[in-house]
Amino acid sequence: MANILVVGLNPAWQKVLEFPALRMGEVNRAASSASMASGKGFNAAKVLRRLGHEVRLLQILGGENGGRCLAACEAIGIRSLHTWSGSETRQCLTLLSGAGDGSATELIEPFRVDEPGIDEALLNALPQDKEAFEAVAVCGTFPQGCGEDLYDRILARLRPAVSVIDAWQGLSAKSLSGATCVKLNLAERDSLLDRLGGESLMQALFLVTAGNGYATVRKADAVLARLRPPPVSGALNPIGAGDTVTAGVVHGLLNGLEAPEAFRRALAMGSASCLHRLPAEFAPEEYERLLPLAERLP
Repeated sequence: MANILVVGLNPAWQKVLEFPALRMGEVNRAASSASMASGKGFNAAKVLRRLGHEVRLLQILGGENGGRCLAACEAIGIRSLHTWSGSETRQCLTLLSGAGDGSATELIEPFRVDEPGIDEALLNALPQDKEAFEAVAVCGTFPQGCGEDLYDRILARLRPAVSVIDAWQGLSAKSLSGATCVKLNLAERDSLLDRLGGESLMQALFLVTAGNGYATVRKADAVLARLRPPPVSGALNPIGAGDTVTAGVVHGLLNGLEAPEAFRRALAMGSASCLHRLPAEFAPEEYERLLPLAERLP
């Protein structure tokens, strides 16, 4: 399998609470509780590792939560490339309702770094060999206090065969257009086009999700493919499904699939993860069951 770098600078220690029925504005007593490392980068790295790849995760860690996230990496065989901050790694709280609609409420703490030189420390954590990784995935936001050009500087240091960007802030048009593909939801893509201008992103290949609606593969103003994610009944937790899709796209591209087919299979993987209470987890048999139901439309 491949050597992959996941850039996930903003990890989280996540707690998932499940309620028989969640009633906002009232006292709610959880029926179950679970804690785990999370964040977009960790979730994608976890899926890629379980698909058999050698994975390194570039991240910023701080405090007890950061130590827990590092221990989680070690437990599943992800090699952490990190620098430490004096700030505590954020905690995220997921509230699941047993009402049967598969909805989740996510509460996310802020995370800011104030140490000078943290960008340089992250860059120094990378191997000197530009071709050390066969694939790179850039996932999510970076903490406040990092340089606005940090993602661009990281990508400039590497020359992977496959690069997938699942982020819409802090990236130049050059980095986005040079990636194999950019995976965003529709609102994120529109915000990105407004910020950078559509003309500057004419060469970028976008994989665009729309929740339960149709997903599309787009370049410039053209829709190259329309995909329908598989229907899911009995969904438990949608958190981490998008990160699972990102990992699935990287995996598919590394295995020689064209972007639309890699995206179709990844959508089935993301749907399978919704059937699990913990983020970015799925059973292979559920993925195999859902895969034929992920359709490429004319």
